[in-house]
Amino acid sequence: MEQRHAPGDGILVPVVAVVIIEVAAASLLIFRRPAATTAPVTLAPGPARRAVPSPTPRLSPPARSNRRTAAVTAEAEGPPGLAVEADVPGADVFVDREYKGKAPLTIRALSPGTHHLNVAAEGFDGYSGSVEVTGKAQTVSVRLKDVTLDVSVDVVHKHAFGSCRGRLYATPAGLRYRASKADDSFETPLSAIEELQIDYPKKNLRVKLREGRTYNFTHPEGSVDALLAFAQAVDKARKKVEEG
Repeated sequence: MEQRHAPGDGILVPVVAVVIIEVAAASLLIFRRPAATTAPVTLAPGPARRAVPSPTPRLSPPARSNRRTAAVTAEAEGPPGLAVEADVPGADVFVDREYKGKAPLTIRALSPGTHHLNVAAEGFDGYSGSVEVTGKAQTVSVRLKDVTLDVSVDVVHKHAFGSCRGRLYATPAGLRYRASKADDSFETPLSAIEELQIDYPKKNLRVKLREGRTYNFTHPEGSVDALLAFAQAVDKARKKVEEG
């Protein structure tokens, strides 16, 4: 007996097959899509992925070391000082009446401005004066061996007959008398003085030169002390000249 198919039966089978294939393909895409997206979405915390914060910026050790070196160098060098030299080694040095040591030496930590300097050595006239400290390196040279003499006194020169008035001067160059009468004036080096003597009872200053001439001076107001101070200053300088 021959079977008969209804119209369209031949078409239905392919259509159903196509639908089944599409459903299968859709199912495959549906089930595979999550697997493809799951890997990048799910981030397991691990060492390779953990964000490490950057360290706080700090000065490098060389920079700190350079600053320390500069400070140490400055401390080692110190501020410029006042160097004091003297022609008598070992002379005592005082600044503002404070003993600083023996010359030669350099005095540091002196504030800029005017300071009083004293330099003294046994057997020599001391030096006393002001020095202006500038804050920069500076040197003061003191000469204690030099003959310092600058004195004068009003006198009356007594002659065998009469007298004349004038002024007696003494400097390292010598003794000089300037009289009211030019003919009575004279000059002589310190080395030419043989004797310099005060006569208290007569209030007289006696000056004897090596060539043999003698001069007698009195003070216009009779002040023997003025004559004595003059004589002592001249005698001290004269001895220095003789000692060389």
